[in-house]
This record gives sequence, structure tokens and C-alpha cells, in this order.
Amino acid sequence: MKKKPAHNLNCVKNHAESTKNNRPFKPIFIPCLAVIAILIQSCDPARVLVLKASKNPDVSVTVYGNNKILPGPHEKENEKIVIKIPATGTSATWDTVFYYGFGGWPKGKFMTEFSKNIDSIIIINRNSRIVLDNLSDITNYLSKHRHGFAKRILTIEAN
Repeated sequence: MKKKPAHNLNCVKNHAESTKNNRPFKPIFIPCLAVIAILIQSCDPARVLVLKASKNPDVSVTVYGNNKILPGPHEKENEKIVIKIPATGTSATWDTVFYYGFGGWPKGKFMTEFSKNIDSIIIINRNSRIVLDNLSDITNYLSKHRHGFAKRILTIEAN
């Protein structure tokens, strides 16, 4: 019986090694692609205002202002509104979420402009009552209660 020459076996090994090193996509490419895809989708998260109260009947959040604090177009300019959580009616609502486009809640001029549309915020907790009725107090409170990625969530909460 004839033996195959050893050089053929070496050729096969060399060919396998050379194609392994010449792959068009290295294993690192796929994780990098995944990270880039996630970053592209999450660059501009939604700006959110959350008003909520714990399910205790003695707590509430009330915001007095004009309709500019609500997202979207408005029929009447500077119409006065009251938002109360928990909402009264047939079924109590313990939280409300408003979506305001993209980006975070930046501190400074943007927060001051938003605060100008709020006349007062009243937060009734179990043991205390917080009344914010001047621009600097409202702006400071809102600035301190931003959280999440890019400070995109602004929460006014009673507990």
C-alpha cells in the first residue's frame, strides 16, 4: 500500500492556518457593531416628567401653572391648569407621565424657562407639607430631582 506524501498533509494545515488569519471579520467586530448600534439608538432619550404619590390617602402632589408645562401644541396661550396626583374621580391615578421630546433636563436657562410656567407646587407627604411658590425654589427643586441617563427624568413625588 502506498503512503501519501507528508507534504500534502502539511499543505492542508498551512491552508487552514492561512484562511484563519485572513478572515474578513475578526471576532471583535461583532461586539463593536452591537455597541455602535446601541449608542445610535440611545443618543437622544425622551425627556420625561413624572408626577407620583404613594398609595397613601394622605399624600398628594399638586402643580399649578399654565398650559405650557404640558407637552404638545395648545389652543389657548397661557391657559391656567391644575394637575393633582392622586387624581380624583372614578378611579384614583397614583402617577402621571408626560413626554417632552428628546434630550435631558439641562440645568440653567432651560430649567428656569420651564419653571416660569409653574405658579406653585404643593407636595403633601405623610409628615410634612412642601410649598414651592417662587421661581428660584421651583427651579432648585426641579434641578435636584432630575435623574436617569442624561438627567432625562424629572420626578415630583409625595410619599
